[in-house]
Amino acid sequence: MNRHKLLYVAGVLGLAVAMMAAPRHGAIGQRVYDEPDSLIINDSLVKNTLFGDSLLSEQLMARDTLEVYRPSQIFVLSKVTDDGVVLRWAPESYAAFRTLRDSGYVVRRIGGPEMTGLAYDTLAIVRSLTVDEFKKRFEPNDSMAGMAVQLMWGNLTQLDQTEQPPGTFSAYQEVWEQQEDITGTAMMIAELRPDLAEAMGLLYIDRTAKKGADYMYSVLPNLSNDSICDVRGGVIPVKVEKTARQSMAGIILEDSLTVPMNVAISWPNLTEFSAYNIERREVASEKYGTAGSDWKQLNEQPYVSFKNAFGGDNARDYYHDLEIDHLGVYEYRVSGINSFGEVSEPTLPHRVEVKDIVPPVAPLVKRFEMHYHTDSTYHVNIVFEKDTLEEDLAGYRAYYQMEKHDSLYWHPLHEELAAPTDTTLYVDVSGLSAGHVSVGAVDQLGNISYSMPMLLNIEDHKPPTPPTELRANVSPDGLVILRWNPSPEPDVHHYEVFRANDMTEIFAHVTGIDQVETVWMDSLELGVNQAYIFYYVTAVDGTGNASKPSDILRVVRPNYIPPSVCRIDSVSMDDHGIYMRWIQSNEDDLKEHRLYRKINKADHFDLISVYRADSVALYGRNIIEVHDTPPYEQKERYVYAMETVNLTGVTSGLSQPQTFLFTGPAILPVDISLSVTFDEEAGETRLAWDTKGIKEEYGTYYYNVYRKGPDDKNFQFILMTPSEQPTFSDKLTRPGEQAEYYVTVRFDDGRKGNPSNTVSVKAPEKH
Repeated sequence: MNRHKLLYVAGVLGLAVAMMAAPRHGAIGQRVYDEPDSLIINDSLVKNTLFGDSLLSEQLMARDTLEVYRPSQIFVLSKVTDDGVVLRWAPESYAAFRTLRDSGYVVRRIGGPEMTGLAYDTLAIVRSLTVDEFKKRFEPNDSMAGMAVQLMWGNLTQLDQTEQPPGTFSAYQEVWEQQEDITGTAMMIAELRPDLAEAMGLLYIDRTAKKGADYMYSVLPNLSNDSICDVRGGVIPVKVEKTARQSMAGIILEDSLTVPMNVAISWPNLTEFSAYNIERREVASEKYGTAGSDWKQLNEQPYVSFKNAFGGDNARDYYHDLEIDHLGVYEYRVSGINSFGEVSEPTLPHRVEVKDIVPPVAPLVKRFEMHYHTDSTYHVNIVFEKDTLEEDLAGYRAYYQMEKHDSLYWHPLHEELAAPTDTTLYVDVSGLSAGHVSVGAVDQLGNISYSMPMLLNIEDHKPPTPPTELRANVSPDGLVILRWNPSPEPDVHHYEVFRANDMTEIFAHVTGIDQVETVWMDSLELGVNQAYIFYYVTAVDGTGNASKPSDILRVVRPNYIPPSVCRIDSVSMDDHGIYMRWIQSNEDDLKEHRLYRKINKADHFDLISVYRADSVALYGRNIIEVHDTPPYEQKERYVYAMETVNLTGVTSGLSQPQTFLFTGPAILPVDISLSVTFDEEAGETRLAWDTKGIKEEYGTYYYNVYRKGPDDKNFQFILMTPSEQPTFSDKLTRPGEQAEYYVTVRFDDGRKGNPSNTVSVKAPEKH
């Protein structure tokens, strides 16, 4: 259906009308092809189930089992209105269109609250009006009705009447194209005018449908079984709920103004609309001295835009407004007309300023007068003339393009505009080489016209500014893409790239004079014992002056050979940690070394330190000094391993593991401050203490209390208290006796802290 194109078709009621449009017949077909709630069924099902004497089988409802075959299809759309269910359809081919004009279409319905099973109602047999009936129903000056009559009942060119030689392929092509044009144009008229669609036998309104009911409608060809015209019916499900009016309020219009007094308005290609109405109004503007106006529809007939067939999701519709006769500010809005002839809500107004885009008349350059100075600076006096001085002429500016450069870009030689009455421009051209110069006349809105370019010869001995921000991307296969920011001078002719394998080498020039872009590719040899390659870039102007080099860029050469692992040199251990010395290899492209540690029975290593290879080799020793203080572990051994990674990211894998039993310090730096008092009334010694320096990683702990009485030679352990109880009461001291105490902290893993201070207490004598 989408292949139809509309050509000029004349009406028979005395008024010739020309319509041209891209195919819209497909707007009907698209519903059936693309939407899941539409269904096309094959010939055997048409004749034997829903549309014959039998009921619709369960297999019919399983859409993925249906054979889709379309010799010639009837496509169906539906819409629920206050009048009922409106059905619109379109036959796919010219043969079906002309044949069913006379025999008509059978409209049937299945479902609804009053129906049981899959029984159906035949609602109508719909046929086209005759020519006389058309004349009685429509006015003689209704051009679209006249066109519909011509399409329905007009004579077709016969094969022996073609402009092309009869019997040739071109003759058949000519007749086929005419048939396509007739069918497509007829479907377009049916979409734009529901009254004409009904008159052409392409529309039916079911006014008996019940609100809220679910139906399945079918539109079938009213053909006898021996008909040679093979046409397949179409079906569509309908829920009888009134559908909302379509809107274009969310559609954003765009505009372009490339021709004076010609505004092109565009919007996205919307398949839900067949045609459009375009409106315009003028906005009051003090700038242009206009008072504004009301909305005016610009199209007399529904407007059908040419479609961008290659735009895909970005395709747009266009309308060119050629009727603007003065400058000003205008607003546009667009309403869509759907396949049932309904006009949508319009878009939001889109404002366009129709301003002057006509540039002034171009000046004429007469000659150049060169001025050379002792400080190697050059100026040129550009002499020009301009006969016409427009009222909006703002002034002049000179532009330069290097003679030998392939670029079409023209560089301005100064920012400030010369006065409209000036006839000379005094311009600094220091550092430029021979090139073309043009003088532009600029109006107050920025429109520019340019004089014919003239060649300006300049003695140039000034080199360009060096390129900046040289950078590179390197692929795994050694492809290097260099990029840099260009030199700002307009007379740069090309760039030269230099390369070296080492900073001690002489850099070699590796590009030609055709390197005008700021991107260059190089290919590196892999598998060589060189970690880096070095580049810099210079800019060369048209007279051969070369800039200073850019900053040198060091690029890592890809190396996928695993580096050598580090080897252990020596180890030692004390209460403060484990000491190791690892020796790295002498490879040039090492990036870093990664130290891992785990408990002997653990499943995986943990990364604990990273050592940069260049820092390790800084003093020429290639020694990695490691001091690690792991968490105290009394029973399990620690395992260490080193991994080396090169600049490409290739790893050596883990080294030979090294195993240690780290006992750590037996005495931890814990401080206990002990105090003592004697309670005479209770007859007991009371101890209390404060603890400092216990860290969470030390683990759980408890306190041991020691006592030395008058009969003891040494302190005796008398009690263990939990960590949350830093107190103790002693009733062992008798009146007149003296005792000494101290407290220690002990951890579950066997380590202990320093003992507290020793305190002494004497129990008073009893009186």
